[in-house]
Amino acid sequence: MLIPRKLDTEQIRFMEFFTLSSINNAFWSWLIYLSYVKKIYVDHQIVEALLLFLIVFVSPALAATATAKFQQDGWSARFIEWLGFRAALRITTAWDFKLSKTGPIWINVQLKNGDRIYGLFGPSSFAGDATPAADLYLERTLKFSDDGQSFRDSPNEGIWIASDQIAAIEFVEGANGNG
Repeated sequence: MLIPRKLDTEQIRFMEFFTLSSINNAFWSWLIYLSYVKKIYVDHQIVEALLLFLIVFVSPALAATATAKFQQDGWSARFIEWLGFRAALRITTAWDFKLSKTGPIWINVQLKNGDRIYGLFGPSSFAGDATPAADLYLERTLKFSDDGQSFRDSPNEGIWIASDQIAAIEFVEGANGNG
């Protein structure tokens, strides 16, 4: 699962995209130059159009996906540290950090009114990261029995929890989202 990062200012995002586009175009410039020197566009217009489509549209999408996956898995930070630099995390909150590092997991949400909700944070769940509205949607919940010790499946379709109602969230150790 790829986790989106916090929005930067428009100017920073523009410069980031401009720089990455320039790097992508520089990487493929030899192929573009070769295709024009060999005049592929004269005899093989479809091949040239396909080549340009791959360079302009497909390669940036693949590079962005691979970069996001490498950053999320920590490969880029390890590479930067291997070069002798300190890697700065782009994830700005502990909430985003924890949820980006976990697969499906059961969590115990303690509400400010004392109630608790035991639910599955899985692929169909969502955790907002817009401060102060970092709300939570759990795709599956369990209800405590009257004695408060055992669980039963809840018939609902999931639950939305407003951020201002959450007192704490406990990630249940040893409980993956498979059961």
